[in-house]
Amino acid sequence: MKTWIACGLFALASAAAVADDAASPAELRQRAQMAADRENLRKQHAAIDNMQREQDAVRAAAQKACGADFGVPRVGMTLDRAKQCLGHARLTGQVNRKDGVASLYTNDRVQLIVMENKVVAWNAIR
Repeated sequence: MKTWIACGLFALASAAAVADDAASPAELRQRAQMAADRENLRKQHAAIDNMQREQDAVRAAAQKACGADFGVPRVGMTLDRAKQCLGHARLTGQVNRKDGVASLYTNDRVQLIVMENKVVAWNAIR
């Protein structure tokens, strides 16, 4: 019984080798294209992995530089420190008041109200 199975597998392998030799040019082009597509996908996945590693390194550096302020807005912190620890915030509006100009900065998580380059209030965006 084992001999017949082994002979059958050998016959299948031999038939596959003969089929490869007898493959049409269109089939060979298709196989080559599939191999190229697999290689391109492998390269894309490697590039995504590299970008993720770089983003993780940037985030770790920001966490180390900010300490307890990382991701947490605090009243009294400077605008530069807030941008460093919270991520980029863009100016979305300004209001003239008696005591100065109040600027509203927004990113995807928080709104910062800034006067004289210091955070005076903030709101979480949900």
